[in-house]
Amino acid sequence: MRYALALSFVLVVAPASARVGGVEGLWLVAHPLEGDARTSREIIVNDPVRFAARCGIKVDSYPAEQFDGIAPGTVLVGAGPYASDRAAKSDLRKIRRCVPAANLRRLMYYGE
Repeated sequence: MRYALALSFVLVVAPASARVGGVEGLWLVAHPLEGDARTSREIIVNDPVRFAARCGIKVDSYPAEQFDGIAPGTVLVGAGPYASDRAAKSDLRKIRRCVPAANLRRLMYYGE
């Protein structure tokens, strides 16, 4: 009974816009891309993926809605979350030879 009361308290106090169940971690952001009507999603996503692959880094595309802190309508092309800062920094050094604007960001990821 004690746990049920605690759970109901959390649900009542949490703001309506709060999302639960996310995973916080360090992400390698190869490119946050914004598309428009003239640019196909395939072009937006495939160029950074191809450039990263040249440096031996596998990245995927993620809609901004899967993260906190990414502008709506943006496609994040990157990798993560990393198990350690050291591993993320190692991949950042590698990918910057092919994608100079790549960076690391601490993000909250909510998946699909």
